[in-house]
Amino acid sequence: MAVIAFLLISIVITISGFTVGLIDGIWLLRRLNRRRPERRIHEVDNPLHSFLRGRDADYGEGPGSRPGPPATPCPRWWGLGLASVVGPVRTENQDHAIAWDQGQFRVIVVGDGMGGLPRGKEAATTATRRVARHLAAHIADGSMLGRPLEVIRECFNVAAGALRITTAITGNGDGLRTTLIVVVLTPQAMFWGYIGDGGLWVYRQDGTIDNILTGHKDPDAPNVLFASLGPTVQGYPEVGSTGRSPGDVVFVGSDGVFDRIPDAAEFSASVVDAARDHFNGDLQRTVDEVARQLSEARDADGTPICDDNLTLVVAVPDNEAPLPKASSTREEPAHA
Repeated sequence: MAVIAFLLISIVITISGFTVGLIDGIWLLRRLNRRRPERRIHEVDNPLHSFLRGRDADYGEGPGSRPGPPATPCPRWWGLGLASVVGPVRTENQDHAIAWDQGQFRVIVVGDGMGGLPRGKEAATTATRRVARHLAAHIADGSMLGRPLEVIRECFNVAAGALRITTAITGNGDGLRTTLIVVVLTPQAMFWGYIGDGGLWVYRQDGTIDNILTGHKDPDAPNVLFASLGPTVQGYPEVGSTGRSPGDVVFVGSDGVFDRIPDAAEFSASVVDAARDHFNGDLQRTVDEVARQLSEARDADGTPICDDNLTLVVAVPDNEAPLPKASSTREEPAHA
């Protein structure tokens, strides 16, 4: 029934055009310029999407919604927010993500087709949808409770299988490669797996960062991945679990966002403070504004600071608002 429900549920969410300043533009430019890495050709990252129930984000010219796995409504505030926008120098967004609530589980699946390859978008879409069906079925039959890490590990095999089927149908597997991030949240723990690069960290209640994702690439050759997903899996996925506490906030996204963040703790605090102070805990409106500001950020000579596709997901596993923290001094304070 879970699989049938997954195929039937379709939700179209209209996001208000209302936006409130999140991060002062001058402060953002200064922070990003301070330790700006060399611009590089997008080879692989990850993505993210919309809000409230089963959601399937396929961002090309603009946001869209497609059938998602069976979902139970979650509180609107301090739940989940996902945004993905085409990079300012990109012609196509090859990110694809699906997120939904199912019982006690909150699930995020992110894929980013490898840049420079002709079928990266197709690979990311195929992989994330197949993994979503896999997870929805195993949550429904109780397997996710009994063997969570095994279910997460299986995601990479079933995604590769879906890409092999696509290759057999089309007779062409060239360029059909993607990265993949899988995150399953419960109030007590977070189970995760990834292959490729991107970003995944937990912003703890005490203001510290638990960085989970270490990209499968050589720091001296950041444009080259040594692990990715295609009809055959290159390299090996990383799979694990992390304990969590009330007030933790999970950040997931593509390298287009995470490679441009000079200070993870300061960025995370700014996003959480903005959600609390300016958006009444609405994480969807918050990440929409973050993505917009990042996509519009320019350096002194007008060059885009974030030149890759931008995908960001922010999730609070138990829908509890993080406690306010004393704001640290910044060059330019966040404001409305």
